Formats: sequence, C-alpha cells, structure tokens
Amino acid sequence: MKKLYSSLSMFFFVATIGCSFFALRAEARDILAVGKSITVPAGKTEHDVVVISGSATIEGTVEGDLVVVLGDLELNGRVEGQLVVVGGKVNLGPEAEVKRDAVFVGGEVTRNPQARIEGDVRDILPNLQLPRLQGMWDWINLGLLRGRLLPPGVRWVWIATGIFLLVLMLMALIFKRPLQAGVETIEARPVGSLVAGFLVSLLFVPVLILLAVSVVGLALVPFLVSALMFAFVLGQAVIYQTVGFQFSDKLRAPGFPSLAALFLGATVFILLYMVPFLGFLILKLVTILGVGAVTLAALRRFRREKPAKPQTITFPASAAAAPATAASGAASSPVLAASSLTTAPTSSSPVAPVAPISPIPTEPPFLGAGGTGSAAATLSFTLAGFWIRFCSMVLDFVLVGGILAILQLWPLFPLLWIVYHIGFWIWKGTTIGDIILGIKCVRTDGRSLNAVVAVVRAFSSFFSALAFGLGFFWAGWDQQKQAWHDKIAGTFMVKVSKGVSLV
Repeated sequence: MKKLYSSLSMFFFVATIGCSFFALRAEARDILAVGKSITVPAGKTEHDVVVISGSATIEGTVEGDLVVVLGDLELNGRVEGQLVVVGGKVNLGPEAEVKRDAVFVGGEVTRNPQARIEGDVRDILPNLQLPRLQGMWDWINLGLLRGRLLPPGVRWVWIATGIFLLVLMLMALIFKRPLQAGVETIEARPVGSLVAGFLVSLLFVPVLILLAVSVVGLALVPFLVSALMFAFVLGQAVIYQTVGFQFSDKLRAPGFPSLAALFLGATVFILLYMVPFLGFLILKLVTILGVGAVTLAALRRFRREKPAKPQTITFPASAAAAPATAASGAASSPVLAASSLTTAPTSSSPVAPVAPISPIPTEPPFLGAGGTGSAAATLSFTLAGFWIRFCSMVLDFVLVGGILAILQLWPLFPLLWIVYHIGFWIWKGTTIGDIILGIKCVRTDGRSLNAVVAVVRAFSSFFSALAFGLGFFWAGWDQQKQAWHDKIAGTFMVKVSKGVSLV
C-alpha cells in the first residue's frame, strides 16, 4: 500500500513537472511543443525540451532536461539533464545516453542493451495506457485560441456535434410535451425565460456548494446536477425548434415537420458557432435562454397539476379558544362548545343543561392560515407540500451558509444548522426561509412547538436523511404532507394566510 501511494505521488509530481511549461527558462534554445511533434537531428544541440501531447525524436544533444507528456519518445542521442516521460512509449536506441535520472510513468519502455543511464531509473505504473489528448489540443490550437467554437479543421468536433444533434432529435421524439411546453414558454415569455435562466446559472453553484458541505443536503446534489443537465439539453432543443418554426408555420405540425424545424434551427446555430468569438456568446445566450424556458415551463406544469382544492387539516374549536377569565366561582363551571353559541338564550326561554366537555387548554394554538376564528367548530389549515418546503430549506441554507462562510466557521455548520432550527421553532415555530414563503410548523393538535417537540423534530430529521433523503421526499407523496421527522415528532407544515404575521 505504501509503495502504491509512493508511485501515485510520483506520478502526479512528474505530471505537474511536465505540464508546468511556464517554468522553462526563456532562452533561445528552449523548445516547448504543445500538440505537435519535434525532432532534434544529429549534430544539433538544444537546451530544455518539453513536448506535451506530441512525439519527440532526439538524435542530437539536449543540454538540459527532456520532458515528454502523453507522447512517444525516440531517443538515440544524449540528454545531459533528467529524462521524464509520462504516458507514452519510449524507445532507447544504442546511442542513447542519459547523464542523470530517468523517470517513466505508464506506457512501454524499450531499451537497447547499449543505451546508458547514469542516474537512477524509475519505472512507475509500467504499461499503463493513458489517454492521448491530441484531438483536444487540435481544438485548442485551431478553435479556442482563435475564438472559434466549431473549428472546421477538427474532425472529432464535428462528429460530436452530429451525435449531439441526433440526441436532440431523439429527445424531441421522447419528450414531446415538455419540448412543446418549452417552445410555448419561450414564445410567450422571452424576457421571463432569460431572467429565469440567468438566476439558475447564478444561484446553481452556490446552492450546490451549500448542499455538498452539509450532511442533510448532500443526497440532493446528484438530483440537482441531473436536473440541470436535462434542462440544458432540452433547452437547446427548445431554442433550435423555436428558430426553425420561424421559417414556416407548416413546420409546427407534429412528427417529421417538427423534427425538420429542429434540424433547420440547429443548422442556423451551427453556422453561427463557426464565427470567431460570436459563437461563444451565442452559445452562452442559448444556454441561459433554454434553461430558463424549461424552468418556467416546469413551474407552470407544477401549478397546473396542483389540486383545485388544497389539502387541509382541521383542529377542534376548543383548541382555538382563548383561556377563559370569569368572575369568582366561574372557573369551576362547565364550558360550552363553540357550536352551541350560535343562538343566545332569551329571558323567556329556559337554558337547557349542557354536558361538561374537556376544559379549554391554557395554551392557545397557532391561529392563521384558513382559520375561521374561535367561534367556529373547527379551524382548517392548508398543508405545505414538498416543493415549498424544499425552497424554504434552500433559503435557510443560503442564509446560514453565507454567514458561516463570512465568519469562516464551516466546520460548525451541522451544529449551528440544528441550533438555528431548534431556536426558531421554539421562538416562532418557523424559520427565516419559512417566513419568506409563508409557512409554519405546528403540532398535530394545533398548538405551537415546545422545546421537546422542536428537539425531537430536529434530530429525527437525520433519520429522514439516512435513506438518501427519502424521508424528506416523503412529504410530496404522503396524504397529510408529512415527512418522516414530522411523523416522529407529531407535526404539520401549514401555509399561513395573507395578512397573518409570522414575525
């Protein structure tokens, strides 16, 4: 194990040496070749030679060091410094001579018996075939450095473009309704789509970091990354098809005409991507606009599928009444139910005896969303579903994580996250994220949370996170919108009606 660790350490050290070509001394005889091959013929002398993603043939003399990264080396000359080859084949001929150490990482080494290496020879991970990056360097040299996203001379770029176009057409056949919803959104709300895409691109990375550093939110990271990748690909299809529809309304017909519109729009953008510098700007704009359109279309879909009558929970009217304050001797009298107070007795009509009921609780419950007042037989509250609770959690992550980032107290995040929730639940029954979205946590009997319930709910949330966050997602499927920690602690998340302050 120690030997493997040492080998890997040497591998990364050597790779760093090979890639750090900025450390070369600026002398006339230094050679730096990136993505191409070089040759030092017999009788010629060079100083330091560094070749990255290319082959080297050395028959002359290298006074300094010779480094070849992801390329082959044919050495039949003299190297007075060190020899380093990473991820390539090495052939040491009979005239090969290395005055100092030779390090070979991966690849295959063929050494003539007459070849001389006066220093130490280190062969790390022999016969390991590392990937060649010749095509990537071609794109960098002919495309990126010249401001072209799709350089005409790089073959693999066009093969990848064709495969991506086929993927878009396949998605257009599979996800017909989401694609149509995205096109309708971009045509109806182009500015809104642009703003939504900009917000997603701006907030995605900070939210991802906050989720990754926490224990609870780590399970959500793969879902968010997958959702963004899907939105990116579908957004490209939305933009291309929208542009294709501008050529003719006949292309809006389902089936082949719709695919033709997608292909036509993609062709237009491929031509634009070949324009230096402009292609990168257009790709960025298309990405933001497409992701924004898909996001808005998804939000509209969720609203459309929302039940016409929200799911509610009811509490007894006796739990909503304030504590009674009566004259002397009235404390021991029975209390009338709220439903029996609908008609007041007159002086001429006798009062029928009423059976005693449970005394009024000394602690009034939360009054708010949908409540009909203390004189009603029951109080109804709209239950908060998964998505509004998820958004509230994200807001709390941004708030708490941002403060800890400023104070550089990231190691204390799990502890302060629990303390933050317990404190706010005991104080107000809600967090800052809940206040912004208008939701609150109450007990199943309608009362506010006390210290015991708040602590139980906070620590049982770890149980909801153990099964890859399944306990949190349960709030989206459960009939009473309860997550696992809600069921353990005996709580509901309810929406607050407008006009009711949570502060």
